[in-house]
Amino acid sequence: MGRFVKNILIQFFTLVFGLPIAIALSFAAIIGVVFVLSDGGGGQFVASEDQSGTVFLDGDEEATDVLLSINIEGPIITRSPFGGDDLAQLPPGFTSGRAVSRAFREAAERPEVKGIFVSVTSPGGMIEPALEMSRAIQTYQDTTGHPVFVHVSGLSASAAVYATAPARMIFAADGALIGSIGVLGPSLDYFDDPVATDGGIFGGGVSTDGGIERMVIHSGKGKDLGNPFRRPSLDEIRNLQANADEYYDDFVRHMARFRPMDEAVIRKDMGAQIFSNKRAQKFGLIDGTAGHDEAIDMLAREADLINYRLEGYARGSLSPFAFLTGLFFGQNTKNEVPLACAQVAQMPLAMMSMVNGWGDCRYGATSLSANLP
Repeated sequence: MGRFVKNILIQFFTLVFGLPIAIALSFAAIIGVVFVLSDGGGGQFVASEDQSGTVFLDGDEEATDVLLSINIEGPIITRSPFGGDDLAQLPPGFTSGRAVSRAFREAAERPEVKGIFVSVTSPGGMIEPALEMSRAIQTYQDTTGHPVFVHVSGLSASAAVYATAPARMIFAADGALIGSIGVLGPSLDYFDDPVATDGGIFGGGVSTDGGIERMVIHSGKGKDLGNPFRRPSLDEIRNLQANADEYYDDFVRHMARFRPMDEAVIRKDMGAQIFSNKRAQKFGLIDGTAGHDEAIDMLAREADLINYRLEGYARGSLSPFAFLTGLFFGQNTKNEVPLACAQVAQMPLAMMSMVNGWGDCRYGATSLSANLP
């Protein structure tokens, strides 16, 4: 009987204390292995193994002629928050203007590349990289004579529209939205007659007698669509408005130069709205509706290619350490998007759509990851 009780007690203490210790040690071992594989755990992503070049995507792998595919996705920023100006060193979810421009320069030095296919799904972003990518597309076509075709899958707004305007042809998939020709300035909050700054017993915040006003500097009719605190501009923000107007005027001239569009129509009829395919084609934003593969086939015909291989850039992926911490601790595993949005939010002016949750990217909402499409 004593031995039986002793065995029961041993099993009880093993279950209560031994099993959790064993689980904790196993978990620590896994974390250690992943930490080493992630080069110390400091990185959020792992760069592609093909950091110095492109990878085969489709077509005839033995063909000598190449069509190059470049993706513009997510917020457009100047450079990666992780460093590096190579597309293969970037995680998915945002676009580095410097990396895309570098890809165009490198393609111009490769005689086998006969055309570039740009796939776009982006709400826009910063002004500088939009101008840089636009110049890269224009320079590539002027120096090589080869075509650049753009295909919109989902959304091409603001900075993405500006960046791709010089392309020879622009197509959009069914259900896409294109437009938002405008410039966003800073968001200014005004607390009218505050009476408390602690928010009372229900938490932090500011209590006012006169309410809270938010003013969004913008150019382009309806550019601040999605701002729940829309109010008329005040005289004190005329200088900021002038800055937005300057870049907006450049945006309008840019679109009228490279697309079959009239400045007056852009300002009076289009504003900064986004449009479905038929309306976007009517306004000159795109040249027609086509699927992804159909648009590539049209690019091949434009480049007089029958046999070719399609190459692209393999983006980096989430590091094992970042994935594991996100899995066990509930952190957002797409940290690269908020980091990119932080750059956009720091800019006094931006070319970005505020619809479908992307307004939070521009103005740095803490709930960004929950609101993104």
